[in-house]
Amino acid sequence: QEISVPSFDPSALASPLKKVPYLETPKGILSGSYTQARFVAGHNRAARLFGAVNGEKALVDSWCEFCEHELE
Repeated sequence: QEISVPSFDPSALASPLKKVPYLETPKGILSGSYTQARFVAGHNRAARLFGAVNGEKALVDSWCEFCEHELE
């Protein structure tokens, strides 16, 4: 499945949620880098980008939350 990733331009601020970055998918608009990363990682489960077992998934979630709250 192909994913549409818009390049940044001022018209991106006209997204339905008024947030940038946003990711337009066949099922709707996703905003938030953590949400978008989960969506993209889910397209190749074999890569295990978000962990293979609960402990790994929790560690990835922990780092994602840190980045979302401390770096963005």
